[in-house]
Amino acid sequence: MQALELNGRIRTIAFETDDAIDDLTLSGDGFQFFIQAKRTISLSELDDSEYSSVIDQFVRQYTSANKTGQRYILATSPSSSSRITKDLRKITTAARLNEDWTANPLTKNENEALEKTKKLLKLHYKKITASEISDSDLAEIFRRIYVAVLDVEEGGSLEQAVFFLLAGNSAIPPQLLWGGLVTLGLTLARDRLSIDETALRERMGKHFGSYTAAQSPMTRETFFELTYMIENIAAGREVVLVEYPEDGADVLLAELRRFSDDGSRRVAFVGDEVRLANDLRWKLIGRFATMKGAQRHIEGNIEQFRDKDLVIAPINSNEDFDATPHALTHAAFCREDFRKNTNPFTCLNCGEFISEDMAPFIEVDEEGLPYTTGFVHQGCLRPTYRVLGGMSSELFRNHALLKNFNYETWYQRIQRGQSVFRSPVGKPIAFIARDPHHNDFSTGKWCVRIDLEDGSSRYLTERSRVVRRSQADAESDAGEMNRGIREAQSRQNPMCYSKDEDGVVGEYYGTYSYLTEIGQNPVACLEVKAVPYTRSIAEAYSEAENFYAPLAFLSDAETGDPIIIADVLSLLTNPLDLEKYTANWSKAGIELPEFTVSILETDERFDRFMNLLEVSGARAIVDPLLAPNGDLIRGYIVSDNLFLRNSAKDS
Repeated sequence: MQALELNGRIRTIAFETDDAIDDLTLSGDGFQFFIQAKRTISLSELDDSEYSSVIDQFVRQYTSANKTGQRYILATSPSSSSRITKDLRKITTAARLNEDWTANPLTKNENEALEKTKKLLKLHYKKITASEISDSDLAEIFRRIYVAVLDVEEGGSLEQAVFFLLAGNSAIPPQLLWGGLVTLGLTLARDRLSIDETALRERMGKHFGSYTAAQSPMTRETFFELTYMIENIAAGREVVLVEYPEDGADVLLAELRRFSDDGSRRVAFVGDEVRLANDLRWKLIGRFATMKGAQRHIEGNIEQFRDKDLVIAPINSNEDFDATPHALTHAAFCREDFRKNTNPFTCLNCGEFISEDMAPFIEVDEEGLPYTTGFVHQGCLRPTYRVLGGMSSELFRNHALLKNFNYETWYQRIQRGQSVFRSPVGKPIAFIARDPHHNDFSTGKWCVRIDLEDGSSRYLTERSRVVRRSQADAESDAGEMNRGIREAQSRQNPMCYSKDEDGVVGEYYGTYSYLTEIGQNPVACLEVKAVPYTRSIAEAYSEAENFYAPLAFLSDAETGDPIIIADVLSLLTNPLDLEKYTANWSKAGIELPEFTVSILETDERFDRFMNLLEVSGARAIVDPLLAPNGDLIRGYIVSDNLFLRNSAKDS
């Protein structure tokens, strides 16, 4: 979806409103998004067409309530006509960017889309106002129109992103919650109702945890619920669990007053020791803010203490030491320190992302170390870290195998990634071609356009992105492709792109006979031209930011190296399915070491990783499923293919 340049929190969602654009209205602080949703739509200039109805609603909204911050969004799926998803999208983007169309003339279809839309805008404006539309109003409406191409079909990339977002918020499986939200939306639409943030929380809040202030989709407001709330930090006591080989005991759980009357520390922590007055030193097992926290630790590690004699020594006082001025001041300091942490769910010890249930929330408050607060992995917990509480996550409990997995990175990348895996290949085992010498460093100001027989156009892309070239290279590429087109025409077997039943130009490129043979509907290429590169071209014709990424892989928990078995590295397109894959591999006799889950978040990282893998003599298979004898029965085999480097097909 094109980025909307307004930022802010959505406060109200209204369905089937009395506004001119009535499908859906999103309102927030200083903005309103009016959304007209069409699963499929074609661009038509006929007065009674569906597209004419959409333009009529845009004009009515503009003339009835022309306010700054309003945007008119045509939301549709990739199945809609390319006149909408490509041509109209490019025109409206160019209008916002104030691009000079005379410097880069519109294609035949783009020009037709522009003229038909202008015709409808003028027609409906005159019907509504009984006057002609001015050039400035015409341009302003164009600037306010956005074409949002949303892949929310089952299995689509946006649905995956939604599932990841809901999984982190939800106490129930994300598919069920998504179904509930869709049902709620349909009910509100049927009854022409609206819902605000408070009502939505009342209606659906039981399925979510309790969160703190919003930052990003994957931090405090979403993926984590703190079982020990930051606002209630206990700062007045030191509860220490120590080795205590005295009086016939093995372990001592002692509760100590933390601050003297002057605010100084009454005990010190150095290395693995707690040091008290009179030079008394105990070897620490653990350090906690409360007795309850210490008891939870003992219960969670019962085998460690089963044969130990434990002595408990609480403070002999009824005073609330957590309510003293020094304790309250320190608790406030502790909260403020945590709020300053820009990466709150990165382990303070190892620096890796934390994705485990009940990860300790701690403060580092010991001699020789700078003070800080945050989370650590349970395996990274040191005896001198003062445990303030922990976080509980249904997501982490349900996906315990996803250790150290960075949900935030995955959520951000999946929305505009994995382009190569979106189209079904129809075979259980397929090859994914990769150019090991792919170069995406060019910032040239030219690109290559392929004009097709039906009046539509495509741009030369690599990995779903429009390729930038110097003018000389773009003209050279265009010349080479034109020679190939003419040779194919002379053989009466023209070079073509595929086109689906909805008229959407597809990804397949080849001769007419080849595309027909594999069941595609060909549309012939007429001419290839070198044209200036613009942002509107990039936004309209680039299908994704990453062709392969993001992909997940397993790393050895001890060494940090990728886990390669029988010269094969396994990559996953959906990490939430990890349990399914590990169960399958186990049946094939594969025993995995302790592992964490890492991410190849960009194609650049994917390329470097694959090049290193090739040097080692190994290969990568995406989503591999195995027979009990170890044979591959399903998956994508990554294969280098230099032939695709300069072709019109995506590599």
